[in-house]
Amino acid sequence: EVTSWTFMNCEHLTEVIIPDNVLQIRRSAFENCSSLAGDVLANTKVQFIDYQSFANNAMTVLTIPETVTSIAGGAFAGNEQLETINWKAGNLNSLLFSMLNDCSKGSYFPVPYTPARSAVTWEEYTGLKTLNIHALPANPSVFVGLEFVETINILCDVAALYSGNFKFCPSLKTITFSAPEKLTFIGESVFEGCLSLENFPFEEIVNVTRIGGRAFFLTPNNSDSGSGAVNSTAYAALSDTRKSWGLKGALDLSACTKLESLGDSAFYNQYNVTKVHLPESLVNWPTSNFGVFQGAPNLKELILEGD
Repeated sequence: EVTSWTFMNCEHLTEVIIPDNVLQIRRSAFENCSSLAGDVLANTKVQFIDYQSFANNAMTVLTIPETVTSIAGGAFAGNEQLETINWKAGNLNSLLFSMLNDCSKGSYFPVPYTPARSAVTWEEYTGLKTLNIHALPANPSVFVGLEFVETINILCDVAALYSGNFKFCPSLKTITFSAPEKLTFIGESVFEGCLSLENFPFEEIVNVTRIGGRAFFLTPNNSDSGSGAVNSTAYAALSDTRKSWGLKGALDLSACTKLESLGDSAFYNQYNVTKVHLPESLVNWPTSNFGVFQGAPNLKELILEGD
C-alpha cells in the first residue's frame, strides 16, 4: 500500500507508476501534488482509494479500474482540469459526485439522489464533459447529478438501466450504447432532469420492453419530484426557458417492436416534441392520472401502429 500522507504536497511531482502489488492508496497519499496530471490509476490493480488520496492534482483524464471496490469521499476533490472519466469498476457503489467532493468544506454524500446536499462546487468541474462507462455499477445512483457532463458512452453490454441511473445531469446532450440491441429495460427516472438531452437512439434499442415512469421527465430543478431541489449553475442556465429543453421534433418509437409498456409521466414536459410514433406492441398504459406525454404543448401528430 501507499501509506497516508506519503507524497502529500509534492508539488513538482509529475509522474507516478503504481505497481500491481499496490492494492490500497491511503489517506491524502498524493494530496496537493499540483503537477500530477497523468491518468495514474489506469493500469493498476488498486482496490481501495482513501479520503483525499488524489485531491488537488492536475488530472485531465481519470480511470477508475475494474479492481476498485471502495473509494472514500473527496478522493479526487479539486481536480478542476478533469475532462474525461473512464469508469470500469462494476463492483464499486460509491457516488461519483462524492469522490469529487471537497469533504473539508462539509459533509459528503449524506443521502443518495440528493447531490445538492453534498459540498461539491460544480463550477470547479465545468471541463468535465465525458463519462465513458465500461462497467455499469449495481448502485443506480452512482452517476446522479453530474451537472456538466455532456456525453455518456456506455461501452459495455447493458440489459437494463435502473431507477435514476443518470438523473439530474442537465448538460447531458448525447448518450451512446456500444450494444444498444442488448438493452431491454429503461427504469424509473433514468434520465429525469436531463434538460439538454435532445436526441436519444430509440431507433437502436429495438429490444426494449418497458420505458418506466418519469424516465425522460423534464423539470428545471428537482422541486416537484419529491427528492429535494437541485439548485446549480447548470440548471439555472438551462431553466430560463422551456423552449430549450429536451427531445426535439419526432419521438419515433416504431423501431422498438417489443415495447409493451410506458410508465407514468415517462415523457412529461417534453416541450419540443412535435410528433409521436408508437409501435403495435405497446399494450400497457398507465392507469393513474399522470399522462405519459403530459406537458407537451407542441405535440401535433400521433401515430399508433396496428388496428
